[in-house]
Amino acid sequence: MTDKALISDLTWRSLEMQKAAFPDMPHFVAPHETHLILRKTQRNGVLYIHVMSLAVIANNGEAFEDFWRQLPKNSAVHIQEDNIVLESTFPIKKAKAFWWSARRFGIAKIGGRISAEKKEAKYKRAISLIADRWPKPSKDWPTHILLKEAGLAVERKKVSYNTAIKYLGKRPIVQANYQAAQKRKERRNAKAN
Repeated sequence: MTDKALISDLTWRSLEMQKAAFPDMPHFVAPHETHLILRKTQRNGVLYIHVMSLAVIANNGEAFEDFWRQLPKNSAVHIQEDNIVLESTFPIKKAKAFWWSARRFGIAKIGGRISAEKKEAKYKRAISLIADRWPKPSKDWPTHILLKEAGLAVERKKVSYNTAIKYLGKRPIVQANYQAAQKRKERRNAKAN
């Protein structure tokens, strides 16, 4: 039995992450090293090709079909993401359906989630720049000036009022709470003196 890992940049996972998932086997980077993993050898036994997802094998259906046709007869593809093994005798149409599903739902959803998390973190950093002035009076710190300042922190994109509300709350309510807190503070200080 021979174990080899096929990795690629056709996934949200970096090559380093994929290599770490398969530490004890040789790594081949698709598509330019795919032919090396599929070359015929004199070895007996099963060749196990390990992938994080079928989506890493090819970026289009034709390339995936070519890969599947070239699989040696005594080989199987182990898909770690789904924890299933597809033998080379598995029908090509069904294998392609699995590949398409992995491309469409697995990688795309995961990649979308990561992209959304990165975008959210970027907006949180931008909003944090104006958070201390958000409760202050609008005459001192106009809303449009604060939003413009936060927008500069996110690569010159506009930060909308709704985005600011999401993280900081509605400005009139926040300002009223701030004013009430200031008055309470003044009363406490007056009592203390």
